[in-house]
Amino acid sequence: MSHRYFFSNVPFLAMWGVKYIGSSGWLAEFLERAAAGTLPAVSFVDPI
Repeated sequence: MSHRYFFSNVPFLAMWGVKYIGSSGWLAEFLERAAAGTLPAVSFVDPI
């Protein structure tokens, strides 16, 4: 299953160091992938 955590400022996942950096992406990436229809099966969006 594919997944991705999108953020706009400081990622919440940074609290665990770089462990989850590979599954994180900027909010702009979310918007691009949403427009293209290529979002992962599970997407978490943290807009703040």
